Amino acid sequence: MHLTQTGENRHLSDVFESISKWLLAQALEDVGLSDTIAELGQRLIDGGVPVNRINIGRAILHPVIGLVNLTWEADTAQVVAQEIPRKMINIDRLTGQPFFDLNRGTTDRIVANFRNPEDLARYALFQELADQGMTG
Repeated sequence: MHLTQTGENRHLSDVFESISKWLLAQALEDVGLSDTIAELGQRLIDGGVPVNRINIGRAILHPVIGLVNLTWEADTAQVVAQEIPRKMINIDRLTGQPFFDLNRGTTDRIVANFRNPEDLARYALFQELADQGMTG
């Protein structure tokens, strides 16, 4: 697959290689994760990758905060951070979320076509994203 950007043909693999090198460099710098996610989104778009949203969530070792969730959306170019207190975390809250299934190891990837009703029914999040105009 070729992408055209500023009159120059580039392979998608070149875009991803460039971003991978940049991410490795970011890991060695004192750069906030929100800033890194925002720039990652912009670099993907600039490389021709049609990304609308990036979400990174993670359990953390903290006495009060149990989960951190960061979401970047292309239409605002902003990162929204959410901290979930440990006392709010329970299995019922996590069940039925795509990342829960990924974290449990029941699957190594989740791919969905948001135009397919069967795929939409898998997770409530998929319907929310489809309602925002995303396709998969």
